[in-house]
Amino acid sequence: YGVKGNGYSETATLQRIINEAVHNGGGTIVIPAGEYLSGALFFPRGVDLRIEKNAKLISTVDPNEFPVIPTRFEGIEK
Repeated sequence: YGVKGNGYSETATLQRIINEAVHNGGGTIVIPAGEYLSGALFFPRGVDLRIEKNAKLISTVDPNEFPVIPTRFEGIEK
């Protein structure tokens, strides 16, 4: 699916795979052994994530990988 685990952000590729799973009715995304750098990922209902032994999903420190999403929580709008 194009995920390389080469130290560069995999956010866009992982999200594309998640979106493809949604389009196909859901399923489980499996992260194989390796180190994968990612920002925010959005998992809709019906899509699960399984991280295999010796696999690491590591958060990037790039703030651009974490979009601000307007939300409302317990009556507080942000």
